[in-house]
Amino acid sequence: MNHYISMIVLANTVTTVAGGIIALLARRAFRRTQTGPLGFAAVGFGCIIGGATGGTVGYLFSETLMLGAVLQSVSTAGGVILILYSLYASPHSPTAAESTG
Repeated sequence: MNHYISMIVLANTVTTVAGGIIALLARRAFRRTQTGPLGFAAVGFGCIIGGATGGTVGYLFSETLMLGAVLQSVSTAGGVILILYSLYASPHSPTAAESTG
């Protein structure tokens, strides 16, 4: 295993642990409040964790770095889009009675 792969695996391990803690906290907050955007945030961080884990497996067991890079990039992009949506989405849409005051 060359030096670069070791560094990539270490960085992905840190990402997986930190992202796992964030995803767990977001999931707990979602279950407590039943707020939809928190659910999207939890799933988004889960996708990022999946990308880091899949990337690590790809880096370790593939002949080239390409498989790991593709797995990690696609999953991370999906996770970031879900997190972005969770920040943009409103917790609930007002009913007609609420919006007219």
